[in-house]
Amino acid sequence: CCYRWHGDNPVTFERFLKHTMEHGHANDRGDNFFSVAYWYQATPYTDFPALPPLEARIPKVRTA
Repeated sequence: CCYRWHGDNPVTFERFLKHTMEHGHANDRGDNFFSVAYWYQATPYTDFPALPPLEARIPKVRTA
């Protein structure tokens, strides 16, 4: 199972986290996978930078 919901078994990181998963034999399955991330932060904190425009945040989908 790939789910990790328990605080006593955290996956810690400082800058980024990379996760890879094989999709069937020879990595040839076309399954859809989804994830959700929760950010828990206690104060104090600083303001986050402004987000880029919406068009810049939408992934570009290429075909062929």
